[in-house]
Amino acid sequence: SMSRCLVKEIENDLQLKFKNVIYLPGWTDIPNLSNLEKKNSKNYKFIFASRIATHKGFNIVVDAIKNLTLNGINNFTVDFYGDGDISGLLNYINQQGITAYAKYCGNLSKASLLVKYSEYDALLFPTWEREPFGFVIVEAMGQGAIPILTSTCGASEWLIDDFNCLKVRRHHQYLSEAMVYLMSLSQSELDNFKSQCKTSAQKLFDSKFVLTQLEDILIAKTLSFQSNHDIQKRTIQAENALSCLNTIFVS
Repeated sequence: SMSRCLVKEIENDLQLKFKNVIYLPGWTDIPNLSNLEKKNSKNYKFIFASRIATHKGFNIVVDAIKNLTLNGINNFTVDFYGDGDISGLLNYINQQGITAYAKYCGNLSKASLLVKYSEYDALLFPTWEREPFGFVIVEAMGQGAIPILTSTCGASEWLIDDFNCLKVRRHHQYLSEAMVYLMSLSQSELDNFKSQCKTSAQKLFDSKFVLTQLEDILIAKTLSFQSNHDIQKRTIQAENALSCLNTIFVS
């Protein structure tokens, strides 16, 4: 499983208890696209890249932006990417009067987003608490964007608060406070934070590293079968399963 919260939800739904659960995180290809060049501008850039839906927290991000502007903070912008309730997002942005700070930038492919992440200081991800992982988090981290994420979502189990992420309770007040904290850092502190995120992604979430572990687990499981025929059959099934997972999550 990718997280304890996912295992717990499955156990609660099925009324059973798993034993000897093996945990592996989500993964991503981490091309060396970003050199984390130092910023000279005092304008901070945040990105929301997910399904445009309330369970992913787009409304929480909009409320956080409004909260910051009401407190006189205006040296930032938030760009929204993704498919879903786009009209709902645009209407809410207009309703809150924050069009100078929030912009919808379209629904980009994963490859195009990987290029974009390096342009931003942080990823805003106030998703619902039952999020099993959140692949966008590791994709953004790999390009040096600091994830500000719901403290109880799956990916948070793999990260350390104030080292390679900022964990928040799922409310616009806490999200806006985290954004202010990030903007209060000195330039060297911000650069170090971004560098820690990128290094963590390379060590923990690189697809080659995680998928190699997954392959080892699947092959080891097939070797527990006594019949040579079963071993060959299960090995092929394991390799096919790995290939399918790689296609779904990496390509």
